[in-house]
Amino acid sequence: MSLLKATTTIAVAGGAAAALYLLGRSRSKPPSTAPPPPPPAEPSPPPEDEWAAAHRHDLWNLWALGILNAAHVLWWAGALDETRWLATLYALDVGYMTVDALWLVLEPACVAARVRDTLLIHHAAVLACAAGAAGYPLLMRHLLRVWIVELHSWTHIAARELRSPALGAMNKPLFVGVRLVGFPLTWLAYARERAAASFPPLGVHAVLSAMQVLMYGLMCHWGTRLLLGEGGLSAVAARCRSSWRRLVSALGALQSTPKASG
Repeated sequence: MSLLKATTTIAVAGGAAAALYLLGRSRSKPPSTAPPPPPPAEPSPPPEDEWAAAHRHDLWNLWALGILNAAHVLWWAGALDETRWLATLYALDVGYMTVDALWLVLEPACVAARVRDTLLIHHAAVLACAAGAAGYPLLMRHLLRVWIVELHSWTHIAARELRSPALGAMNKPLFVGVRLVGFPLTWLAYARERAAASFPPLGVHAVLSAMQVLMYGLMCHWGTRLLLGEGGLSAVAARCRSSWRRLVSALGALQSTPKASG
């Protein structure tokens, strides 16, 4: 694959993915001008509609990710022959990402508004990389390795949907293990294979690596809320400032207290 061909493929796929992202944003946000008030005969949809949309999306992910994760575990364990299964698993991964991205665009209420934009960015980046990597086993294997993060995705969704304390207890440790630690380690495995094969060219390698850095940044962003609680880093900073003010106030009160005469 020439550098020009690979870079063009990624650029075209990235443009299409960006268009998908922008379409999702336009569908999930109100127009800039204030809409007319709804007629009294047509009340706004009840909250149950949003719950039903999220529930349908969760069930889709539990089944789709559950099956794909089981297949990837077999792949990682060496139980599936690469010559027979690499292209099949790759196509299934791309198919899942495409369907899920379209779901986010067509039914924005299926996920919480606070994560919708970052999920669209994530899916767009994955699909852009997948388009450029298709047909090249070294890059396709890398996609199958980075799928490790979806082990946490399934656990996170299952803990919420099934209301399982056991899965809930696994949520944070698995996030740290597969997203914050495992995901960057997959890049090291890819870089080692690239060095041995002298492929892909440096320009394509730089673009794909930048995409992985972008996705890791998204995971760190999601982790601030999951690991640090509501409000993420902002809430932690606010608590630190509040504690500092209380400490300064207490020290000031101690200094202003008159000393007892001897």
